[in-house]
Amino acid sequence: MSISAIGSNIFNASTASTSAASTSDVSMSSLSAGDFLKLLLVELKNQDPSKPMDSGAMLSQFSSLTQVQQAQQTNSYLQSLLQTELALSSSQAVGYIGKKVSCAGDKISVASGTAGTSKFTLAGDAGKVSISIFDAAGTAVKTGDLGSMPAGSYSFQWDCKNNSGTKVADGTYSVSFSAKDSAGKSISVSTEGTASVTGVVFRSGVAYLVTDAGEIPLSSVTGVTG
Repeated sequence: MSISAIGSNIFNASTASTSAASTSDVSMSSLSAGDFLKLLLVELKNQDPSKPMDSGAMLSQFSSLTQVQQAQQTNSYLQSLLQTELALSSSQAVGYIGKKVSCAGDKISVASGTAGTSKFTLAGDAGKVSISIFDAAGTAVKTGDLGSMPAGSYSFQWDCKNNSGTKVADGTYSVSFSAKDSAGKSISVSTEGTASVTGVVFRSGVAYLVTDAGEIPLSSVTGVTG
């Protein structure tokens, strides 16, 4: 029996067994607090006077009612929190349009002959730092040696020229840094790229910034400039 079927007819039941059979089909998850109380009152009204409900069963009924109320309140709170989070995320994301952002990754864009800035961090002192830049097809267009560098964070500005000294076409490129210490052991290098934000899209409640280097999750943004 669906929850909408609970009405005056149920109060006309003549036996407790009839009431129990009627309520057994009602899913606990579909009951409101008011519906639960109605069912409890019907059960009390139609119980066998010679075999009244014991106190333990009564406490169990009220305990179930409390659980239903708490579940409904929790769902309501979660919905409110989700709506608030989405509103804040939307407002924050739209604020990035027209600005440049930094984010973890190796992508940089070249627009009108100018490349975005790449940032990298060396986990230790490096005797040699190398750089390789690849086009969208994965072909290396620029390689170079940046020399020795102590541990720390650095910025690299590409002049958009390939190994032949010719300006590359506008587009999205990947930058890879590698480093070794004086003994030739590899050193960990983390990279960041910069991109200009032109729009925002949302997928499954997650905000993505549309940039000239592709779509970037808002959560991966590490910095922003005007």
